[in-house]
Amino acid sequence: MTKELKTEETQSVQDSLTLSVYERLKAIITHYKITTNAFCVSVGITRASINQLAKNKVLKNGNYPSVGTNVLASIIESYPEVSAMWLLTGRGNMIDATNIFSQPDMIQAIDIPGVFSASATFGENTELSGMKNMRKVWVEKPKGIKENAILFRITISGDSMQPTIADGAKVLIRIIDRGDWQYMGSGVYVIDYADKTVCKRVKDNTILEKHTLQLHSDNDYHGSETVKVEDIRGIFRVEQILSSKVL
Repeated sequence: MTKELKTEETQSVQDSLTLSVYERLKAIITHYKITTNAFCVSVGITRASINQLAKNKVLKNGNYPSVGTNVLASIIESYPEVSAMWLLTGRGNMIDATNIFSQPDMIQAIDIPGVFSASATFGENTELSGMKNMRKVWVEKPKGIKENAILFRITISGDSMQPTIADGAKVLIRIIDRGDWQYMGSGVYVIDYADKTVCKRVKDNTILEKHTLQLHSDNDYHGSETVKVEDIRGIFRVEQILSSKVL
């Protein structure tokens, strides 16, 4: 029977060594107060894999279920406060503050699980305004960003912003105050409007003159779309690509 999980940030070495891989993952989920599904999406593991780890039964190949190194690397990237040593071996404390606070070039951002990621393709019915299971993470601080900036980490889906932003890339975005929309310069933005959220390029800001904003794709196979200001709920500037696959 699975032992009761500890929710304290600091666990003794003796207690940590008794935790299975499944229990370590559950401890992370409990600590960040997120759902199992949100955790699975954030690190690229299926719910079925979690369930298999929970059963801890010998597989057909004679081995016990385990987590691949790619998933472990994703956990360490997505939850940098978690000690890599603890995650891999169960030794030490789950939360290792030295991983973060010793690096002055880091800043906190609000992480949005993949199910609420912005889509790089028009027509996706996802809304950034419907964010759930949010948590704060530490990311590399972009140049020129103020300490009090409101930042989010999201995952881009779709190929319409290639080659600038690849499908599956994690990016850092900064919220733009509504009063500053008319002063936005050219760049790549995440626009939350109507029934969708998209990542597109803004070339010319026509909010002041036409009360509209034209959104462009960097991929020549995708088009452009004009959005009315009254339909826009939020605008976020893409400040930095945090991770991306090689195209």
